[in-house]
Amino acid sequence: MRRQSTFLHAAALALLLMRKEGSYDKFEIMEEQLQEWLGDDWRDLVETEDMQKVKKRRKASIFS
Repeated sequence: MRRQSTFLHAAALALLLMRKEGSYDKFEIMEEQLQEWLGDDWRDLVETEDMQKVKKRRKASIFS
């Protein structure tokens, strides 16, 4: 179920933010957890071209 949901998008975003922030100690923990949740091919699932396009967006203000 996790392989076919928005979970992959959330995982890709979390990894992106960890790389950007430089949280490499937490990055290893995240990798281990993703392997447990998604299986040995988790990296192939999360690092596809579509997942690389995932970015954090701010909602537009109604006053702008």
